[in-house]
Formats: sequence, structure tokens, C-alpha cells
Amino acid sequence: MYKRNTVAISLMLVVMLTANAQDTSNESEASNTEFSKNVLHGSISPFIIINSINVNYDRLLATNNNGFFKAYYGTARAGLFTFLNFAPGGDSVYFPLSLGVTGLSGSKKDHFELSLGLSYFIDKSEAGEDDPIIDEDFDDDDSFFIPNIAIGYRKQISKGGVFRAGLGWPESLYVGWGYSF
Repeated sequence: MYKRNTVAISLMLVVMLTANAQDTSNESEASNTEFSKNVLHGSISPFIIINSINVNYDRLLATNNNGFFKAYYGTARAGLFTFLNFAPGGDSVYFPLSLGVTGLSGSKKDHFELSLGLSYFIDKSEAGEDDPIIDEDFDDDDSFFIPNIAIGYRKQISKGGVFRAGLGWPESLYVGWGYSF
């Protein structure tokens, strides 16, 4: 269990730390949009059954003035995810770690965002010791990988505030705030 978690976390850190951003100074002068190289933001998803809170870091990978998406960010995310379970055994609690790519379209400050990635959910649920449903021989590590996707609106000021709102899986409805630098 711990070896698998350590390998997944190490792989995510290696990918995140080895990502290099391109110099966008010439490309930014040609367009009316300048994208920040770094964005740090948090998001919450207080949905009825699914609840999550996340801290996200985006690093600019590339810009493109000719395509639909004007900027591509490498995204790393960590947080807390709960799923209300009305059956005996209680709620499910996970710590998700995610890596992905986020594309931003639009000009100036207002953008459509699309994020695609892969999340590793580390199971932190605690079943009751006297729960008759839990078998003693059952491996209770329910950690797993799941693809993630999000579509939404992002208002991002270069070297300033960030606001996000949208719909995603597994996040559900979310809203977030942060800072770009």
C-alpha cells in the first residue's frame, strides 16, 4: 500500500519539477494577451454528495496565438475529497493528487478553460472496527487512479487575481480563487 503511494507521488513530483515553460515574450507582444508563468489557486466544491477542496499550481508550458487555445498550463493538484455514503460503513474520504494539462482560450482576462489529467486517490476512509460488513481478510486500501476533466470559466489577470468556476469530474461544481505571477 505505502510502496504504491510512494511511487505515484514520486512520479507526479518528477513530472511537475521537470516541466519547462517556453519564453513567451515575443509571442505576447504580438497578441493582446499576456499569460502569467505561474498560477496558484484553490477551489472548493460543496456539492450535496461530493465535497472537495483543492490547492492547484499551474505552470505555463506554451502559448499559441493561432489556435483555439491560447495558452497551455501543466497543472498539479492536491486536496481532500469526500463522498457521502448512506450505506452502513460511513463516508469515503480520499486525498487526491493530480497531474494534467489545462488549455485557456479567449483574450485579455476572460477565458474558457478545459483541463484533462489523471488523479490518484489515496484512501483515508476509516471503517468502524465492529462493522459486520468489513471482512478481516479484505485489503482495505481502496486507493485508485481516475481520469479527471473540468470545463469552466477563468478570469485571470496577468500578475494578479484569478477567479474560476465550472463543472468537472470528479470535482463536480466548483468555484476557486487565486493569484497569478
